[in-house]
Amino acid sequence: MKGRVRANADGTAAPVHLYSGPITFGQDGPTLPGWIRLIWEPEPRVECGIEGEAGFDNQVLVGEWAQNGVLLTLGDGRQCLSHPDRWDHWEDRVLVRGSIEPVAFGGVSVRRMRALLVNLPLINRPRITGLVGNGWRLRLKDLTNEDWDGKGFFITGSLLVEREDGGEFEPGRGVAILEAFDYFATLAQGSWATHALPIGTGAAGRIEWQRWTIGQVDRYESGDGWATHYSESVGVLSELWPGFLTKWEDPEWQGTIRTLATLLAEATAHTDGEAALLMIDVVLELLSWAIVVSVGDMVSAEGHDRLQGPDRLRLLLAVAGIDRRIPDGLKELAAAAQRLRWIDGPHAIAQIRDAVVHPRKRYNLREVSPSTILEAQLLARDYAHGAISHLFGATAWKPWTSRW
Repeated sequence: MKGRVRANADGTAAPVHLYSGPITFGQDGPTLPGWIRLIWEPEPRVECGIEGEAGFDNQVLVGEWAQNGVLLTLGDGRQCLSHPDRWDHWEDRVLVRGSIEPVAFGGVSVRRMRALLVNLPLINRPRITGLVGNGWRLRLKDLTNEDWDGKGFFITGSLLVEREDGGEFEPGRGVAILEAFDYFATLAQGSWATHALPIGTGAAGRIEWQRWTIGQVDRYESGDGWATHYSESVGVLSELWPGFLTKWEDPEWQGTIRTLATLLAEATAHTDGEAALLMIDVVLELLSWAIVVSVGDMVSAEGHDRLQGPDRLRLLLAVAGIDRRIPDGLKELAAAAQRLRWIDGPHAIAQIRDAVVHPRKRYNLREVSPSTILEAQLLARDYAHGAISHLFGATAWKPWTSRW
C-alpha cells in the first residue's frame, strides 16, 4: 500500500477495500450486495454499505437493531456487527451505510503481526526504527520519501510486532501491544496517531488472522512531540520504549499515561494559548506527582501538596535535570519576565496560569500579550516533554537546550 492515501478525482481520500460480495442483513434478513472498507472522511472508520430496494432502509429501525446494531453475515461465513447511520437514496434503491465494530477473524496464535501506521511520520529519523522491551520487538518502517505538509489522514509507514524469542503469541496479546504503541506514538507525534488493519502471519508467512479496526487519530498537522522538531531526538523512540512499556503494563500507571497522552494531544490541537496552557499545567502536576512522589519518593504526598505550584514545578525540573531559566529565544516571555520580575520559567507559567483561572486575577492578563501566553505554554510543553522522557528512562535527550 502506498504511503499517502490515494486521492479520488474530487480530491477526497480513496478507501481501503476489505470485502465485496453478498451480505446477509440481520439474523433472518435478506442477502444483498454490499462492501466493507476503511474510509477516511469525514472521520476514519471501518464502514459497511448494503444496497437494497427502496424501503429496505426502514428495516434498520425495526426492533432492537437501532440500539444494539445489526448482525452481518458475509458470503464467506464471517460475521460482524454494524451500526447503520447513513442512507443514500435513489428512485428505486437505497444504500444503507454504517460503522463496523472492531472484529477479528482467524486462528488462535500468530508468529508476527503487521499493521499500517496512520499519521506518524518520523521526520528526519532512520527509515527503520527498532523498539525492544519486555520480551517484544517492534519495527517501524517510515515512508521518508513522502511530503507530509498537508492536513488530513495519511498512511505514513508500517509496524511489525513479534516476540523477542521469535515464538508464537495470542493475537489478543499483540493487539494489546498495538494499543500501547498508539499511546506511545501519540506522545511522539504530539497529536493522535494510530495503527490500522493489523494482520497476523504464521511460521510460513501466510495470513492466519486479521482485525478490521482503526484507532483514534487526528487529522495530520505538524505536531509537537518526541518525533518532531528536535534534532536531538534521533534514537529517542528506541530509548524510551522499554520504560514506557514497563509502566504501561502496570495497571497503576496505565491510567496516568492515557491522561498524559490525551491532554498533550488536546493541547496541541488548541490554537488558544490559554486553553493549551491549562491542559499542560495539569500534565505537569501529574508528572510532578509521578516523578517526585511515586517514583522518586523524595517528599510525602502531604508535603508535595503543601508546596506552592511554582515550587512543585521547580522540584520536578530539578529531578528531571531541566533548566528552569527562560530561554532568550522566547523573546516575548523573556521580556515580560524581566518587566514583571518573574524569576524563572515556573514562576512565569504559574503567574499566567493563575490569571487565566481566577476571575479576580484576570486583570493581570492585561500585562501580557497573547504571544507571551503562547510562548509560556510552549515552554510548559517543553518541560512536559523533558519530564516524560525522564519518567520513561531517557538519559541524553535535552531538546530544551537548542530549540529556542
